[in-house]
Amino acid sequence: MRKLREIERLRGVAIVLAIFNHPPLHEFTPRFSGVVGVHLFFVISGFVITRSLLKLLPADGSSAIPALKIFFVRRFFRIVPLAVVSAAVVLTASIFYNSSKVWSPPAMVLQEIGWIFTLSYNYRLLTLGPDLLFFWSLNVEEHFYLALPLLMLAVRSPRARMLSAAAGVLFIAFVVRPLTAPRALMTTNANEIWIYHFTTHARIDTLMAGVWLALIAHARLLARPRATRLLGLSGNAIGFSCLAVLLYVFHYFSIESQSAWSLVLAASLALVWLASLSRGLILGQPLVAQAFEYLGSRSYAVYLLHLPVWKIALEFLARHPDIRTYSHPVELAAYYLLLTLCTADLAHRLVEVPMQSLGRRVADRLLPTNNFFQTDLREAA
Repeated sequence: MRKLREIERLRGVAIVLAIFNHPPLHEFTPRFSGVVGVHLFFVISGFVITRSLLKLLPADGSSAIPALKIFFVRRFFRIVPLAVVSAAVVLTASIFYNSSKVWSPPAMVLQEIGWIFTLSYNYRLLTLGPDLLFFWSLNVEEHFYLALPLLMLAVRSPRARMLSAAAGVLFIAFVVRPLTAPRALMTTNANEIWIYHFTTHARIDTLMAGVWLALIAHARLLARPRATRLLGLSGNAIGFSCLAVLLYVFHYFSIESQSAWSLVLAASLALVWLASLSRGLILGQPLVAQAFEYLGSRSYAVYLLHLPVWKIALEFLARHPDIRTYSHPVELAAYYLLLTLCTADLAHRLVEVPMQSLGRRVADRLLPTNNFFQTDLREAA
């Protein structure tokens, strides 16, 4: 399936927004919220995964089992190998590189890993250590990967799918989340309030919004002249305006605020739609485009490795205190960014690319013997 370069640029934007909310960069942006970056990631994922699944599912009502096998095999090889590497790095560091106690004891890290790979980590955070906290969003996405095929199989009509996705977004945003929010449950426990925002039922609406957008795009409703008439010269202005909205909310966002959530969702949907058109409307300037495409292609590796890299750096600084004493915080942050990018690039080349290639080969073996169906599914995958 043709890679959308502008979607890749949006992934680059999302990872920048996310890591600037985490140590050590959060020291330079103390009021900023990385939740905005995760929301954008979720809308992108909902759109891209739905687009991929729609191209795989047979339109003639025949068995969807071959398509679903390919879907899950490719998701597995896309997500799991690098997640295993990230978890292994943290576990190894907790055993052999932990004289400053920057990591939890290995037994606690193993407990975290167990809950992560049973897809329930984001509901167990109160009882676990913080070493793999960034995996919460991965569990949300994995729950989504299981739910999306069920929706597509249960609802076959394109119009009904669009209505179901839209209804799902509204139901989660305005019924489920308000009724299960800490205020509705009358809890004042700060940890319970904080943990709530990592749960799937509080976050899956942004993924469902991406599903809704993909279904509309698949029906070509947004490609009609009326829908694209406003673009022309104004397309870049719309794109930059939406990015400005994300940056504004990034600075002032409260995860309790429904109005802020609505702004982030609307801006994210508009950006993903513009990016899907492939008209150079998202960060189309040559050097800027290349930089954000590079970041986007490695965004998963950056996300899974940026905090382990920082904790390894903290252990190194604890063992060499003179370096920290005589180094400016900006200098240390620059070294951290460089180290994170180099580590992510290495993981991308040595793990992500080979494993995705292996996933494609495994998926090819699962194709039915019908030559027409083989060709159709290979193009979709």
